[in-house]
Amino acid sequence: MPETSLRVHIGRTDRRPAEAGMSEGRLHELERWMAGLAEKGRLQGASWLVARDGHIVAHHALGRRTFRADSDDLKPDAIRPVYSITKVITAVAVMMLIEDGKLYLMQPVADWLKPFDHPMLRPINLWHLLTHTSGLDPDPGFDLEPFAKPWYAGWIEHKRKQEPDRTWTADDIIRLLVSGPVRKAPGREWMYSTVGYVILAEVISRAAGMPYERFVEERIFRPLGMNRSFFRVPEPLHDETCVVNSWEEEKLKRIGESGGSPPPGGNGLYSTLEDLWRFGQAMLDDGRFGGVHILGRRMVREMTSNQLYGVTSTAWGKKYPKFEYGLGWSLHMGDLCSPGSFGHEGFGRSLIIVDPAERLVFVCFAPSRHEWVPESVNAPQNLVWSALS
Repeated sequence: MPETSLRVHIGRTDRRPAEAGMSEGRLHELERWMAGLAEKGRLQGASWLVARDGHIVAHHALGRRTFRADSDDLKPDAIRPVYSITKVITAVAVMMLIEDGKLYLMQPVADWLKPFDHPMLRPINLWHLLTHTSGLDPDPGFDLEPFAKPWYAGWIEHKRKQEPDRTWTADDIIRLLVSGPVRKAPGREWMYSTVGYVILAEVISRAAGMPYERFVEERIFRPLGMNRSFFRVPEPLHDETCVVNSWEEEKLKRIGESGGSPPPGGNGLYSTLEDLWRFGQAMLDDGRFGGVHILGRRMVREMTSNQLYGVTSTAWGKKYPKFEYGLGWSLHMGDLCSPGSFGHEGFGRSLIIVDPAERLVFVCFAPSRHEWVPESVNAPQNLVWSALS
């Protein structure tokens, strides 16, 4: 592959790859691979961070920050909506409250949310929501259905328009989120449900006695130095935020305008490569980063261990007779990742992987106008792990 004509921006690093036991040449192959995808129009841009033993060895960005023709370049410190990576932040917040004694893992959701006080919903507990085994409706498209239902936010907005003069309470929103029958008995099948994490965020708000967003900021973002992570990006930083279409651009401006919205615990986070590395490094180091302790060692180990036994799944057309999953974290992350690795993907596309055996954290943004570009997710992680010497 020829060298790229795109400008490559390099962010903060604190160790050369060879000093961390990684091949600089193989990491350069990652740069060429991402540049090739951008030059073909498969990606708008790409950025990535590789860290080993707590040291950043690669931190690059190339391509465009926005979808517009006159866009400036994507930079390594660009803010990006990371969608479902939000879920691991929410899961850690739940675990913090468990360690605080305010929640417990098998606690019925009905203890906190009145709409769950119904025979069909009462068996659902926090563990079910964290492991996507609650039986609540999965995300649209999960079953490869030809005509997916509206996304939950669209459904809520539709109901509001039908009753414009109504004051919507949090319980009203929860009722909308769980409307309809439970699909499966709790604990029987893995069905990826963003709604479950929105519900968890509301439980966090009530157990913590403060809004979900404030709890996450005070207990996770500030201690870890995640200073460019937000649920509402400040307006002066909009010009440093990566967006791939007009919908993302408008959403960036609209966030926080209307009250009564459910807390953004399933997909509302904006963050950067380095901020997500800090979070991933804390998980790698048993809940500690830079002298700060956000979570106990036992809790981190529990979150990143398989929780499911005898649970099936038909996720996105694939049949799994024995699906495995942690508490908020996906397991078995890729071809070359070590056993025990964990991570999460986000729509749009973003990825974080933590490999405890190799002491490696990989964070990647691959913004694109295309809904799914598999070669921007699978190949990069293999290139990174092939660089290990």
